Amino acid sequence: MLKLKVGFNGMAEKYMLFVVLLFPVTIVLVKSGGTSIFGVTVLLSLYVFFTQAIKLDFTREEKLFFYSFLLFFLLAIIISLVGGFDKEAWKAVSRFLNLLFAVPLYFLFKAYLKKTALIWWGLLFAVIACGLVAIYEINFGSLYGGFGGRAKAATHPILFADMTLSMTTMLLIAMTTVRKWNYKVVITMLVVLFFGLAAIILSQSRGAWVILPVLAIMLIWQIKPRFSNKSFYMTMLVIPLIAVVIYLIPATGLQHRIDSTLSNVQKYGQGTHKGTSVGTRFEMWKASWLIFKKEPVMGVGWGNYKETAQQLVDQDKVNKSAATWNNPHSQYFSAMANGGSIMLLALIVLFLVPISMFKKLLAFNDREIRAYGLAGIILIVSYMGYALSESIFERSIPTEFFAFYLALFFAMANRRKHQISLEGIVREKKLSVIIIAYNEVDRIAACLDSVTGWADEVVIFDNGSNDGTIELAKKYTDKVFVTDWPGYGKQKQRALEQAQYEWVLSLDADEVLTPELRTEIDRTINSDRKENVYKIPMADVIYNKRLDFGQNSRAPKRLFMREGAKFSESLVHEKILIPDEKLGTLHERLLHDTYRNMNHAVRKFNDYAWFWGTERFEKGKTCTWLSVITHGLWKFIVNYFLRLGILDGFRGLIMAVQMSVYTFNKYAVLWTLNQKKKFDSKNN
Repeated sequence: MLKLKVGFNGMAEKYMLFVVLLFPVTIVLVKSGGTSIFGVTVLLSLYVFFTQAIKLDFTREEKLFFYSFLLFFLLAIIISLVGGFDKEAWKAVSRFLNLLFAVPLYFLFKAYLKKTALIWWGLLFAVIACGLVAIYEINFGSLYGGFGGRAKAATHPILFADMTLSMTTMLLIAMTTVRKWNYKVVITMLVVLFFGLAAIILSQSRGAWVILPVLAIMLIWQIKPRFSNKSFYMTMLVIPLIAVVIYLIPATGLQHRIDSTLSNVQKYGQGTHKGTSVGTRFEMWKASWLIFKKEPVMGVGWGNYKETAQQLVDQDKVNKSAATWNNPHSQYFSAMANGGSIMLLALIVLFLVPISMFKKLLAFNDREIRAYGLAGIILIVSYMGYALSESIFERSIPTEFFAFYLALFFAMANRRKHQISLEGIVREKKLSVIIIAYNEVDRIAACLDSVTGWADEVVIFDNGSNDGTIELAKKYTDKVFVTDWPGYGKQKQRALEQAQYEWVLSLDADEVLTPELRTEIDRTINSDRKENVYKIPMADVIYNKRLDFGQNSRAPKRLFMREGAKFSESLVHEKILIPDEKLGTLHERLLHDTYRNMNHAVRKFNDYAWFWGTERFEKGKTCTWLSVITHGLWKFIVNYFLRLGILDGFRGLIMAVQMSVYTFNKYAVLWTLNQKKKFDSKNN
């Protein structure tokens, strides 16, 4: 069995090298080539997922990444079933299934792709090949069957341009992260730019041209720090000149295509030319809007666009060209017509959730992670642009390409992050960790294990534990102080006054740092960032399982510069007060082993509710019986639905209910105290 496993691992690793090198070339240059590779890779990824990955504990970012694809696919299925699941509906949904395959692909890449340089070599070969094929097709005729003098390789001119544009810009923006530019890097970038633009321009695809300026601005913004101001502005003057030259060269077909498009738009505005390529799109979008207005929630169901558009044609509401195709040639309008507001929202989530994941990667001071983050953002932004004029996710090739590279970049970035956390970095500035504790002998060891040997000092304040907490703590540090209990704020202030180093991390005894969080803190402290206090996102561990949503959305201030800092004197829910505060937020999460058992949870919530209510009462605060009810109900809605506690399973439901009851109780305490005050005042 061991030999078989070793053999499989070796085979999978070699196959991954083959895949990342050849997939981008074959997806556009070999008929069914990329689809075949994608299909085999998906089968392998499903085996890995169900035999290995499904047993893993996914991070919050991974879950959000996965759920965004799952939401889009499941909603499409449900809406199609409601609208009538026919052949056309199956075609659309089967393409959406390709997007869902990004989940198992992620685990396959993360586990078995070792030589990551081949990712970029594969894109380089693909871009050059696309450019050469486009130049050949324009001069000598198509290799795969003509399309009106437009370069298209083994696919359609639109898809050829879209895939080439994505590959070109992903590769270029990744190359901007190279530490030191030399002539080899510059020449390579110019080669990529030349062949990429050749393929894009010679395809004469207007959709790619529309998004090209946006991607160009993103590239320019990324390379700007590499240039002096003089060189940068000179380059900016040259770019429009090059664009004008390309426009004026007849062989590119650019001038004819742009002039024809502008003429068709103008004539469409005058009420004519509704059957042209441009006019047809406008009529399809108009039909989609009318369908959406009639069925704004769930649309008419995937596969029913053409039939519904024909009804509008028969009613003389749109031109007959609106019912020419099975989709309206815009993913946004297609979502609106076929799936209503629900699918439009799911489409937006499908774009925005992954892009937020990649944006977080840009905070890392690691060239490889930043390259994956930038390439992922470019990929998503390009598809957001393609979706304006093409039902991009209702075609096989673009959905396979999108799922493949989205999974690839996210997997490689997360694996690199994990490698860095294990290696660690040398922290240049010293850090104090302060902890308050009381009867935490069963939990404080995990907390101390996660900071001992990493922090420069650990300060513990205990208010009279009798369960062995004090004795255990002294095995880790000689700075253990036993005091009375003045409240959370004052106790933490006492601990802060004993800290001697520039940076301070405030912890509770039931909190644990992960290796990833330690590395991020070290990197943050070493940086020259202007922030002097940082929030750290929390991840509650409830009944032996980490939660990732609901109340976990909170991120309290925990890491801060000691100079001038102090804690508020609150009995509970104390705050760090920083003069001239400049706030930042870390990305990695602090594990919070919240409750030992249900009894502990109930008692803890009751204590907090009493402290909160009495503190507000002493400050003269009041509330009505209605606010007691509404605050409790709203807390459940926020945690379970708005903060996605529903994604944490039954534990998520338990926590949402507990937080709702806690909120109800704390306002109930305040209300009852005020009622007692009124009663006493009447009787005195």
